[in-house]
Amino acid sequence: MFRLKKNLSIRYKIFLAVCGISIVPLIVFAAISTGITYSTMRAQLISSRTSNMDWIADKLFSNVRYHMYQFYEYEVNKDLKNAITNWVKNGYMDYVDISKLRTEFETTLSIDTSVKSIEVYSLSTGDGFISTRASFRAAEIKLDEKTWANRNSKGLQTNIVFEADGDDMLVMHRMNDFSTGKGIAIFVLRIRMQVYIDMLEKLKTDYRETAVLINDDNKVLLSVGDEYGGFDESGLNEIFPQLEKNTHAGFQSKNNLIFFDSVLNGKLKAVCVVPNKIILQSIWRTVSIGLIIMISAVIAAVILSILISRFVSRPIIQLSEKMRTYNISETFIFDEIKREDEIGYLENSFNIMVKRNQELIANELEINRKKRDAQIKALQAQINPHFIYNTLQIVGSMALNNQIDDIYPVVVTISDIMRYSFNFSQEMVPIKREVDYLKGYLSIQNRRFNNRISFEIHIPDDVMDTYIPRLILQPILENSFVHGLLEWTGDWKICVKAVKEDEENLVIVVADNGVGISKERLSEINEELAANELNAVDAQSHIGLSNVNTRLRLRYGEAYGVKACSEAGKGTVIKIRLKLNRGGGE
Repeated sequence: MFRLKKNLSIRYKIFLAVCGISIVPLIVFAAISTGITYSTMRAQLISSRTSNMDWIADKLFSNVRYHMYQFYEYEVNKDLKNAITNWVKNGYMDYVDISKLRTEFETTLSIDTSVKSIEVYSLSTGDGFISTRASFRAAEIKLDEKTWANRNSKGLQTNIVFEADGDDMLVMHRMNDFSTGKGIAIFVLRIRMQVYIDMLEKLKTDYRETAVLINDDNKVLLSVGDEYGGFDESGLNEIFPQLEKNTHAGFQSKNNLIFFDSVLNGKLKAVCVVPNKIILQSIWRTVSIGLIIMISAVIAAVILSILISRFVSRPIIQLSEKMRTYNISETFIFDEIKREDEIGYLENSFNIMVKRNQELIANELEINRKKRDAQIKALQAQINPHFIYNTLQIVGSMALNNQIDDIYPVVVTISDIMRYSFNFSQEMVPIKREVDYLKGYLSIQNRRFNNRISFEIHIPDDVMDTYIPRLILQPILENSFVHGLLEWTGDWKICVKAVKEDEENLVIVVADNGVGISKERLSEINEELAANELNAVDAQSHIGLSNVNTRLRLRYGEAYGVKACSEAGKGTVIKIRLKLNRGGGE
């Protein structure tokens, strides 16, 4: 085994040396050739993009100058300006002025086919007019002086402003009152966005590039780029500082080569983003052969490394996984051990440990089960003599009083009760059998107390077949007699009812109209029951509650048991919570 480890180690070192000798020269060659090709391609791309940026700067300059000329025509047209000034001042425009405005707008529309509509709005009221090739109508827009005041606070001009509006580009101009210097109206040229899209598309030379148009407030008006994940518009944040310093430039960002140019002091700015991957893919053919050889060598080395790693580490990983997933509460399947090396020794030791753990757990469970059964049977046995003693006193009293005819049914009832009580072979019984037992018990008690007891049962038929632990109701009723009814001067009333708490739990309620329990004593009783002290076998008083509570908790767990509710002078209610069992199983 030692020799095998030694040979494997040397083989692994040779493998690493061969991989180094074969891969390193290829990496160096590929790096040098890629660097040279990249530099050449980058220089060519920069030259090409610079020419494109000069072209789009000229186009944008002509476009902006043309729109500024249109707005200038409106400013110098005295009739038009007087009409707008009077409209803003008086709040309305007469038919003659509307005709002048419409004629002027329609002239512009007939000359420039890229203009979809011309609009004018009053800054004081928001009212306005829209002229299209099909109509001339009144309109309304939510624009006010604050919009333009914000531009002034940023040092931005208002003679021409570009904004995007869906599929349209808005070219806006504010007309001022020469006497006050305040804005009175806004002209809006609504241009088809496709005009600017065509410009940006011509700026790009590859579909993966992104072309962006920005206004003087650094808002993105239009972005045309790779829909499969080109330049993210959030990346423009690194461009804005450059736009503030230069009117045109090119620089390298983290993942892109970026070119930009602006016209007329930044009225419009065009940005072209070229991903580095375009340059890298351009040089792919040059280095593809070297990369194929290098990748093949790397793949071969990786495959060999995987085979060696699996051969050596697989059994260790399997053993580690077996240890990690082992759960003492689950059945463990012992695999046949065929290895005779150190790993086989570890697997065998682990199996021995698991087997011993399982044996210890099985023994512990068996001991606990026997202990629990012994406790439950002891608790059951504890109840019976207490009642039998009282019953025999009744029979003795009846005999002394020569009530010969009444002794027989009492003795028969006692016989049934004793048969039911001492039947340890059946721990779980239907509720209806427990109720029959209670009726016999109460018939004897009624004879004892001269028929003072009124007994009511309210248990639905679908609950009567539910299985419950035997002898859990009679101790509760006896507790009612001893502690609640004996001191009560009126008629004695006992009511037993059962309700399903939910699909899994059942609550049985035993209520009497006895003297009740004081608040302090009730608190003590419930605290003792909640503490679940398993001392009911040794209790000399209050056997009923503690006995039943202990049996239920031993069988079902801490969430189940007995709880007392009472008020002095108003009777007592005992609630018994247990699992809903329709099958009769333990």
